[in-house]
Amino acid sequence: MPIELTRTHERFAFSNHQWEELLLTAKDFGWKPQDAPHDDWERIYFASNGDLISERDALALAEALERALPKLPEPTRRHYLDFLNFSKRGAFRIE
Repeated sequence: MPIELTRTHERFAFSNHQWEELLLTAKDFGWKPQDAPHDDWERIYFASNGDLISERDALALAEALERALPKLPEPTRRHYLDFLNFSKRGAFRIE
């Protein structure tokens, strides 16, 4: 089942595997969500339960991915860059 990231009039999709890889890559490059419901954010954010990634965490996620981009292969880099621009526009839900 794919992961859909949503905000008013905007959607971004990943496979479950791609979404988990993105979050782990961001974690490796310094992303630690400040507004996660609790410390076990990986378990929560890996699932599509309608949880919210706050504006502050979305911007920090984009910053971590910007640091990661030079180290990623081209196809992954292109998809992450598209997501990075989505994330810079603020909070979103994981559907």
